[in-house]
Amino acid sequence: MNKTIRVDAEFKTLIPPLSAEELYGLERSILQEGCRDALVIWKSTLIDGHNRYQICKQHNIKFKTIQVDLKNRAEAREWILVNALSKRNLTPFEKVLLALELENIFKDKARLNQGKRTDLLQNSAKGFKSMDTREEIAKLAGVSHDTVMKVKKIKKLASDELLSKLKNGKRTIRSAYEEIKVDIIINNNHKIPKLPKGKFRTIYADPPWQICQPTKSGWKWGTPQLHYKTMKTDKIIALKTEIEKLSAPQSHLYLWTTNNMIPDAIKVMEAWGFEYITMITWFKNKHSMGQYYFGYTEHCLMGRKGKPLPFKYKNGKKILGKTGFNADKGKHSEKPEIMRKMIEEVSHPPYLELFARKKNKGWTTWGNELG
Repeated sequence: MNKTIRVDAEFKTLIPPLSAEELYGLERSILQEGCRDALVIWKSTLIDGHNRYQICKQHNIKFKTIQVDLKNRAEAREWILVNALSKRNLTPFEKVLLALELENIFKDKARLNQGKRTDLLQNSAKGFKSMDTREEIAKLAGVSHDTVMKVKKIKKLASDELLSKLKNGKRTIRSAYEEIKVDIIINNNHKIPKLPKGKFRTIYADPPWQICQPTKSGWKWGTPQLHYKTMKTDKIIALKTEIEKLSAPQSHLYLWTTNNMIPDAIKVMEAWGFEYITMITWFKNKHSMGQYYFGYTEHCLMGRKGKPLPFKYKNGKKILGKTGFNADKGKHSEKPEIMRKMIEEVSHPPYLELFARKKNKGWTTWGNELG
């Protein structure tokens, strides 16, 4: 029965350890019913049943063994990982981590089989010649390829605390990835370009609001942080000195805001030295996630500094803008070009766009996303 069995330190640590509760349950089961499942041995090395072996030795309980025929240590390692993925109750994160341990093994097999005659290979070996390693890893873990990529990023960047919660099933892969992505963006040191010089009679701004949203577990930062570097409202207000230098004594301000950030936008407008005049509303063809109501609208507040500028005329008629327009929704946070045309019709040059994403003819632009 119990021949000399060797415990290999690497093989033993390949598989995530049982929790204290799981280990206690296994011990109780073996004490009551004996060791029902045979331990798996390669040559004289234990490759499956480390916990059962430890419990049986401790309590002097008999156990059975079975031998598996494997060519080398690499094959033994692969067997352990594949066997664990098929048998153990693992969290999704642990499954992907185990599957990723197989990645280099699969790559090496595929590389060795390149150029070989497939008619001389066994069926199992033929598969590795054309294997998509990434898809095979995802299949073994029972997740999508995208999830595997997320786990790779999490493994590289997550804190020990977050990794522990993932392994224990207290956090999902998706929520952990979003947290890491937010941290990367918020903490990323973007090179902020120098502000332009001169006085502008029209300033158009789309601030990267840092939005907080209510959830069942409290408040959390919203999705803008997943797409670009955001700014808290007090940081946007703090630009007032620069805005004062850039804005002409008589000037207009156009300030984009989402529905839930309107109070903050009013504060920013007043801090920048402008008086609120009106609001232009964009009606979208597709909604965004809102709070209690889907968001089909965004707003551009219009403010004035100093004495009113003269109205512009076309064909002898005073030009008046409209306080609403319909336009398709584009990329995340992208604003319709029609708004710029409306501004050019109503307000006076020179024009300045803050937080711009692209350069526009007839405008001075400033922003860290300019190409």
